[in-house]
Amino acid sequence: MRISSIVIICFFCVFAHYNAKAQTNYRIKTLNFKGNDYLTTEQLKDQLNTTSRKKLDKLLFWKKNPVFVLNILTDDISRLKNYYIRNGFLQPEITYKLDTTQRKSKSLITININIEEKDFVIIDSINICGLLNESTKKIIDSTKNNLELKKDSRFIDKDILGAENSILQNLLNVGYPLATIQKEIKLDKNRGKALINFNVNPGHRCYFGNIRVSGNRLIPEKFIRKQILFSKSNIYNQLLINKTQQNIYDTDLFQYVIINALKDSIKENYVPIEISVKEHPRWSFEGGIGYGTEDRVRLSGQVSKLSFLGGARRLVLNAKTSYFVPLNIDIKFIQPNLLLNHLDFSLNPFFIREREQSYQIDRIGGGLNFLYHFSKRTKFNLTYAFEHDRLNEINDLQLDSEELIHNKSIVSLGGLYNATNNRFYPSKGVIIDGSISYSGLGFGYDMHYYQIQSSLRQYISLSNHLILALKLKSGVIQNVFNSPETPLEERFYAGGAISLRGWERHKISPVNQDGFAIGGNTLLETSTEIRFPIYDIFGGVIFFDAGNVWPLSYQANLSSLHYNTGIGFRIKSPIGPIRLDMASPIIKDSFDFQFFISIGQTF
Repeated sequence: MRISSIVIICFFCVFAHYNAKAQTNYRIKTLNFKGNDYLTTEQLKDQLNTTSRKKLDKLLFWKKNPVFVLNILTDDISRLKNYYIRNGFLQPEITYKLDTTQRKSKSLITININIEEKDFVIIDSINICGLLNESTKKIIDSTKNNLELKKDSRFIDKDILGAENSILQNLLNVGYPLATIQKEIKLDKNRGKALINFNVNPGHRCYFGNIRVSGNRLIPEKFIRKQILFSKSNIYNQLLINKTQQNIYDTDLFQYVIINALKDSIKENYVPIEISVKEHPRWSFEGGIGYGTEDRVRLSGQVSKLSFLGGARRLVLNAKTSYFVPLNIDIKFIQPNLLLNHLDFSLNPFFIREREQSYQIDRIGGGLNFLYHFSKRTKFNLTYAFEHDRLNEINDLQLDSEELIHNKSIVSLGGLYNATNNRFYPSKGVIIDGSISYSGLGFGYDMHYYQIQSSLRQYISLSNHLILALKLKSGVIQNVFNSPETPLEERFYAGGAISLRGWERHKISPVNQDGFAIGGNTLLETSTEIRFPIYDIFGGVIFFDAGNVWPLSYQANLSSLHYNTGIGFRIKSPIGPIRLDMASPIIKDSFDFQFFISIGQTF
């Protein structure tokens, strides 16, 4: 081997080693964009594998900044150019500059990405044509008016794909499951204009054919067929197939539901439909254990039997225990779809022992409940419950015998509207719920009162990382027909892990002459939270709570509200966040920090 070749090889190895070492020694300090007027910085960062340290990550002082790798950055620049092209910018110029600094033992690098977006392509016209008859032409014309893709708007690749999917979906919903589209884009670079052509072939109009159900062993096929929203010979409609799938799954009897339209088996324009289900086991058990600073150790167990007494009926046995509810046992017999679809009936005998700072109560009784699922987001329930209560004073509240032992006969009407995007971690949407109850109907009762409760929860996404959560809760209870005081155990109390977090549980309450909490007849609470991620499964909140409980019904006085503020730490889990909150009263009340550990969102 020549000496010159050896020198070149050695030089290359040294250079490669030095270059690799230089890259791995640098960690990314910040990543900045300049010149992006049309596409947001958040959109651009989503395209990159090169990431900088988030501002909130600075709280984790032990966490190192991301490593800088030059090859990854150059690939990212190419990816950004392609992203700009897909968004209508044909000749974007994207350059970067690296600024290095030395701080203590850290070698940090700042990445400045400069973008010249230049002119973008405008959609000159949108044409939808093809083998269309009068019926399909009306469908296409209606679809075209509702497309997000508009003439004279900027060319955006995903808008064109969305328009194509909308056209196909609308045809699928009116009997054309075999519809196809050929898309053509004609670009005039000189004028910066684009012509979009969708050539549609709807195919033959089709109808639902034979409907086959498979996989059910315990649940009668007749019950499953009652959930189907279409019949044989109806015009084919993909939307009805999707709603039927959700209908069957929402009965809570199946692990999964799959509906297939067998398009390769179409005969004489009839599409066979196959519904495959997998039932939950006949017997199932669920258990849980948890800990919170209020409830302390919590244990729960649930045993369910599917197809109890045949059909789709279920029997569910629940048992729970915690510090404030030492014993809670209830049996629930559930008959789904009583008389009509989406109306569930349940029979529910129960025994509950509750323990609060001022009293302990044993409740034994039963209830009849009718739950109607008006839609996926909305449901209403009508309940009748009878219970015998035995109240034991822990503190000397000086209650008479009628207040210690009494019967209640309660009729309640309630509703819930849930339009959030996630059950455990909502980032947008609203939840509205409320109920009105009256005690004094039925038989064997000796308590006359009504109670009204309502709450509103709103979730707003402020950015990709910040969520604003708001809550407003109110309640009133009023005795009627010259009945004595409202029941101590049904009155309102505030303070604690899911209430005003600057106070211990039920510390905000009217008190008797000895200073013991006796609850109030009017409640008003409001909370505001800013929720943000920290790292991976860890998050944080900054919150503010306000509210009070007043002794008289309809006698809220806003000038006497209590206020607290605090911070919290969250750890994501499959059953909701593990919460650690620290809060203190502010404004009129003296500082006195409270600390709570619990599971689940505050609201």
